[in-house]
Amino acid sequence: MNAQASSDTPVIPAADGASLLRNGLDQFALGTGEQLALQAFTDAACADGLLPRLAATVAQQVGAVAGSATARLVDAFVCDDVLRCRAEGVERLVAVWLEARAAGVELHVPARIAAQLQAAVLNELVGDKNATARIDAEILTALSNLNLFLCSVLHLGIASWEQSVRRQSGVTDEDTALPNIRALRSLLDSLLAGGELFGLLQLRLEVTATLLRLPEAVQRQLMRLVASRMRGALRQQDVICRTSRYEFAVVLPALSSPAQVMLAATKLLRQFDSPFTLHTREYRLVAYVGAVCAPDQADSVDDLLMFVRLSSFEARTRGSRLELFRDELNRASAHHFEIERELSQALESEEIELYLQPQIDASSGCCVGAEALLRWNNAARLSVPPPLIIEAADRAGLSAQLSRWVIVTACRLLAKLTQEDPNFNLSVNITANDLKDAELPDLLQQALTTFGVSAHCLTLELTENAMITDEQRCLEIMTRLRQMRLRLSIDDFGTGYSSMIYLRRMPVQEMKIDKVFVQRLAQFGRDREIVRSLVGLGHGLGLEVVAEGVEDAGVLDLLRSYGCDRIQGYYISPALPPAQFIEWWRQGRRRPIGEL
Repeated sequence: MNAQASSDTPVIPAADGASLLRNGLDQFALGTGEQLALQAFTDAACADGLLPRLAATVAQQVGAVAGSATARLVDAFVCDDVLRCRAEGVERLVAVWLEARAAGVELHVPARIAAQLQAAVLNELVGDKNATARIDAEILTALSNLNLFLCSVLHLGIASWEQSVRRQSGVTDEDTALPNIRALRSLLDSLLAGGELFGLLQLRLEVTATLLRLPEAVQRQLMRLVASRMRGALRQQDVICRTSRYEFAVVLPALSSPAQVMLAATKLLRQFDSPFTLHTREYRLVAYVGAVCAPDQADSVDDLLMFVRLSSFEARTRGSRLELFRDELNRASAHHFEIERELSQALESEEIELYLQPQIDASSGCCVGAEALLRWNNAARLSVPPPLIIEAADRAGLSAQLSRWVIVTACRLLAKLTQEDPNFNLSVNITANDLKDAELPDLLQQALTTFGVSAHCLTLELTENAMITDEQRCLEIMTRLRQMRLRLSIDDFGTGYSSMIYLRRMPVQEMKIDKVFVQRLAQFGRDREIVRSLVGLGHGLGLEVVAEGVEDAGVLDLLRSYGCDRIQGYYISPALPPAQFIEWWRQGRRRPIGEL
């Protein structure tokens, strides 16, 4: 259900429900023989204390635990006010049914209760007798008709109440007609009060430039398709809510085991294995799911929502697509959330900068390029490391915005640098999310054109992890980038098990040897052999080889003896603000390495 029924929420809208209820009860009050027989039976049952015994029998047969929502529904169903067809009794039954649905009771339960009540009354009337008396048959006929009427009223109550909720502003998402965050909070509060095991999932869609560029009408239709496909993977009693533009929540009530939470999450993720088709066009969407169990892992609505959000962020950061909440996620959350909040402001206030670290031609000693590195000079935090910036952007949904800023800023800087040296090359790092974005080539082309920069002067550095997420899609985008004459480089080469495969398959022109090997060249013979072999491998494949992490003259000499093409590291220069880099470059770019 969407939310718990409240005192100010009409159980059945007056125009429809009250009219049906009144007309139906009038029919049962006409005094037919069957109805009079049922009234007489009810009188006798109340006098003999039979109704509580009947309710207990029905509760046992439908598996209702004492104090549960189902047990309360049985008590409301098997009572004298209902059997006597009194309006107040039936109205109370509808109200209890709405609360039961909010607690996760399945739609077929009223019919099961009615069937078990019919069987219990039959057993009470007939017992071991071989024949049924006429009055017994009349009682059973009247009870059967009443049960049918009650089930119809309950069905109408649910449908009408859902329509009423949708008409209430603030509790329904207009695009999908799903319950929104306010309705979700109400439902979670109701389930926590019930004390039974349930699960909460948060499904976050990957926000790419492709998605952002779609017209609003197309995005709305696409979100409706997503919601429809999600519904097909869930149980009837599970509730889907839309909590933000690209996020959905799923409530999994009435669970018997926490394992059901992960099973449901896995089924949801499978719905994104195939593309979504809209107006003959296919859209591939990537989703990440966070999961939490309640009340085991959280006992308040705020904690539930925070913990499931942390879990979905972790799934995206780790690339696992699915994460169940763990206590350590909560311990790190305060620090992460603060950084995310500040990052959005930093992009607007220009606290984020690109620093440039020189790359030197190993033969001539001239500075021939630089790598652009993110720097966040936050007054409160001093300097925030680049990996932390990228992780925070991922969690905050700012990856696309940050990547666009990096591309535009890098091309603007490159325009200045190539005015002094037309062959100067600037390297920028792109993430796994960037490489899955089909709009990346267009964004790059637009930036290059805007600033009048030649494509061959820009190098895009990719890590092996960035390529491993979706190899086919990465290959398609990399091929487009090469057709634009952009240079591609594998960064941190040598740290992954599949690096050789990517060298063979991917259209790269450069490999960067990871600093883990470079920094230990002077101390460890094995690292020297590894680096020597990597340089030979790169040259054998027609690639330029760059070594990063050079911190002393001894390592530099070894790299030159191996034939490494370019070097980068603190021995040459740390990363510098653009103005300082240009000054450094102008003063020393023509001097040999030993004089730098």
